[in-house]
Amino acid sequence: MKNHRKIIIICIICIIMAVGLGTGLYFLHQYKELKKPIKESWGQKYYIYLKDVNENKKQEEAGLPENLKESELSFYEVENVSSPIMVINYEKDNQDYSNVYYISNDKVNVLAYNQPSTIELLYNIENKKYDYYSHVVDNKTNKYKTIA
Repeated sequence: MKNHRKIIIICIICIIMAVGLGTGLYFLHQYKELKKPIKESWGQKYYIYLKDVNENKKQEEAGLPENLKESELSFYEVENVSSPIMVINYEKDNQDYSNVYYISNDKVNVLAYNQPSTIELLYNIENKKYDYYSHVVDNKTNKYKTIA
């Protein structure tokens, strides 16, 4: 009877140690993956830019509200632009806004709109092709401008 108890206790301890070791290895792997540099140079450049904005409180310089809690990040390939553009969508005063970020001369630049805006993929009938456009509503007037 005592031997069975010892064996059961030893088995339980082994299981707990195995689960703990597996969990530790999983989190170690995740940590290492997060610390890897981004493969694409443009991705690394955007990452460093966003990290600088966040750590050094440069939201205003980046065209973002200071109290921004939630946003959506997207990347788009645009014709005649070498690196993909980055778009940050966010809500302010119950209206949608979109800022466009692009890399030029090895520097991240921003196009921030003061009016509610969105980025949309639209078909241009005159040019007969799809393109990304900023859609700004100004005084109940819809304005569209190509991102490129």
